Amino acid sequence: MTNNTIFKVCCAAIMVTWIALPAGAAVFGGIDAGYVHDNNFIGAPVGYPPVSDTAQIYSAYVGGYKATDGGRGAWLGSVNVRVTRLQRYTSLDNDLFGGTIGYYHKLGVGSMLATIGGQDIRYGEAAEDFLLYFTRLRFKQGTARVWVTENAEFDDSHGGQAPNAYRGYSVWGSLNGRAWSSGTLSLSLAHSDDRYNISATATRITNVATCALKQQLGDGVYARVSYSLEHVTIPGGQAFHANLFAAGVGMMFG
Repeated sequence: MTNNTIFKVCCAAIMVTWIALPAGAAVFGGIDAGYVHDNNFIGAPVGYPPVSDTAQIYSAYVGGYKATDGGRGAWLGSVNVRVTRLQRYTSLDNDLFGGTIGYYHKLGVGSMLATIGGQDIRYGEAAEDFLLYFTRLRFKQGTARVWVTENAEFDDSHGGQAPNAYRGYSVWGSLNGRAWSSGTLSLSLAHSDDRYNISATATRITNVATCALKQQLGDGVYARVSYSLEHVTIPGGQAFHANLFAAGVGMMFG
């Protein structure tokens, strides 16, 4: 996908979302550009030399919501695009187009957000393409300075290649706080269990701990950095670790 095509897709997504919104609905969106460095991109088991790679990731999303229940709830929908370009393993470069619909509702000092959606991920080799369908549930509690979130997700992936065909679930939670007025520090733990159509390594269990900092630079503009420690276990196989460093800048509106 060329840069010109990416621009056209983003513009088309914005136009479709804008036209589809009912009267009185509000619009939101954002763009983000960054990179992720994975020091064990190939998943080398403990005791074997890891091979790293760095990915440039560009993404954009746009959506809208319509308030209900006197402002306590809202129906919402969004579309998003993402472009991933790797430095070493360029055959895994991919482009993603996705969308979600959901419902948000306030719950006392917290809130609930339930969404369903899908993603179409395309590679240079068509045989690697796959479709991912998901449903997500998020709860949030706290104040404007300190809050926690709990999340759960179920995935159903369909692809021609066995590594792209699986079903699984993920759960994760985060503790977030504003150490200063324009900065947010987050600590999170995530666990996922995916079942593949591969007899030798049918199950992949992943645990990730992440520390992230997001700094507001102006009206809707931000910079972000994060570090993640990932541990992957394959029952009947070997485990491996990975360190992921990420940074980026972006802008949000709405």
